[in-house]
Amino acid sequence: MSVIPFILDGSNRTVVETREEYEKAGGLEGDVIFIQNLNIKQIHNTKSSNASYDLRVGDEYRDHRDSGKTDLLENGIISLQPGSAVIIETVESVQFPKSRFGHVVPKVSLLQHGLSNTSSKIDPGYEGKLSITVFNLGKRTVELKKGQDFCTLYVLDVREGVIPYTKDPKKIAGNARKDLLSRVRDFIETNQTYFTIILTIATIVLTVVQITQSPSKQEVQTPTKQSIEKTK
Repeated sequence: MSVIPFILDGSNRTVVETREEYEKAGGLEGDVIFIQNLNIKQIHNTKSSNASYDLRVGDEYRDHRDSGKTDLLENGIISLQPGSAVIIETVESVQFPKSRFGHVVPKVSLLQHGLSNTSSKIDPGYEGKLSITVFNLGKRTVELKKGQDFCTLYVLDVREGVIPYTKDPKKIAGNARKDLLSRVRDFIETNQTYFTIILTIATIVLTVVQITQSPSKQEVQTPTKQSIEKTK
């Protein structure tokens, strides 16, 4: 196997942006990959290697603490607390011919912040978006923004005789919910210690106020003999 560079133009192109171009290049029997929502700037960036391509955070994700998925709002943020994991759907949708195999690995820049993803594969013949599991292995909360590069794809060539993938694309399971609810929950859980301290201080202050405002024993007046006679 050898690594296939990401080339968009010329006779040696290895990736296309439209299904029409993919079919004209041979489709499943060809040797080019169809990537929908391709980041063209990344492909044309001569300052970085074209031996790999960085996939981006898409419209949906699912926190492993939840049974359902979450819709990411525009400019939405995924907050990964220490020890947490989320499944993220990519912006990109791909279609691989029988002659290509994809491998998804972590980004080194995110590893430095404690984020890593499971090593994932893209079988020959696969069509659809990708769902990648990301872990926060660090000790601090890390945020991923919608559209941000979060994992890296590289492609290998495949010899003849491979059986292509013919099943439905992998999707995140569960009913969708809004991103705002997840952010509120994450904020509360992340700052739980501070909330506890504030609640404790408030309780102490309230107790002190109640003590200072309650009358002391010396201030309580007992009825005198003269006052009793006046009431008769």
